[in-house]
Amino acid sequence: MRKFNLFLIVALIASLTISCGDDVDATKPDVTIQTPSESDEYAVGETIYFTATFSDNKGLKSCLVSISLVQGVGDGNPWTPSSMSIPLSGTSQSVDNITLFGEPIPPRQSGTYKIKFEVSDNADVPNVTVKEVNIEIISTTPTLEVIKPAEGSKYKEGEEFLLLSATCTDNKELKELVYKVDFMDYGKNILKGATGVNDPWEPGEAKFEFTGNSKTFTDTILYGEQIPISKHGNYKLTLTLFDADGNSTVKEINFVLE
Repeated sequence: MRKFNLFLIVALIASLTISCGDDVDATKPDVTIQTPSESDEYAVGETIYFTATFSDNKGLKSCLVSISLVQGVGDGNPWTPSSMSIPLSGTSQSVDNITLFGEPIPPRQSGTYKIKFEVSDNADVPNVTVKEVNIEIISTTPTLEVIKPAEGSKYKEGEEFLLLSATCTDNKELKELVYKVDFMDYGKNILKGATGVNDPWEPGEAKFEFTGNSKTFTDTILYGEQIPISKHGNYKLTLTLFDADGNSTVKEINFVLE
């Protein structure tokens, strides 16, 4: 009789073990993301909206969203907002136009960023589905690359031109390049013969106007004339590139008139 009862107890434990094993939830939740989409472009100041649908065989728990830089373009620090968790519930749920990371994109390094979505269910050991979307964050500031004049260039006044070789680009539309020469100091050339102190070169402000999203200057003469004589000293050329939206980039280049 005791042997028979022991057999029943062992059988019952085995049955419970098998039954519990059958209840383990190993099914991952499903997620369909409408926005953002792969390779979407966002400018600084814009908002990334999140629209998606979720489902699970038993119950949803949360969606953890994070972002990281894949490949940067230009200078600046990458955008590194804190991860955000979106609570979920039930066996199906949708979210519509949620602002990711709680803010518009701040002025940060442009380039390719990866947004990672980790969707969890409410199982004892949560099942997780991971989706990743790469987006492009583009700069709204125009780009000005200057080849000539180089920093510290030296010119012979009365014999040379102040030449500009540069490339201007913008994500949308350029407007104008404003330039100005400022006298800094006389340097070592305080006196010029018996005539006394040099008169500084003060040509004022001038500009080039253009359209399109790119413009190249190749040995373009600034001010349309040779550098005048008797203008020895140290000078600074300031170049300001504007786009049609009013954004600007400034470059300053120091040069010497000998």
